[in-house]
Amino acid sequence: MPTALGDYQTTRNADAVKLCSLDAKTSGYKKFALFEKGKCYSGANSDSTYNKHGSSSTCVDGQGSSLAISVYGEGRCIIK
Repeated sequence: MPTALGDYQTTRNADAVKLCSLDAKTSGYKKFALFEKGKCYSGANSDSTYNKHGSSSTCVDGQGSSLAISVYGEGRCIIK
C-alpha cells in the first residue's frame, strides 16, 4: 500500500481509523492500513496485496507499529 494518505499519530485510535477510512474511501480504495501508530496508507492495488506478508502479532491498538501494519477493509481490522 504505497500511497500515504494522512498522519494521525496524535489522534485517538478510533478517530485515526475513521479518518484514515474516510481518506481511503475518498480516494477510491477498498482497504487501508495504519502504520507506526497512526500513519495512514492505501493504494490502487490494496485490495489484492494487503495480505502479501501474512499476519502479525506486533500491532498496537489497531494502529500498527514500526514493524507491523494494521489493515482495515469492510469497516473492520482484517490483519493485525
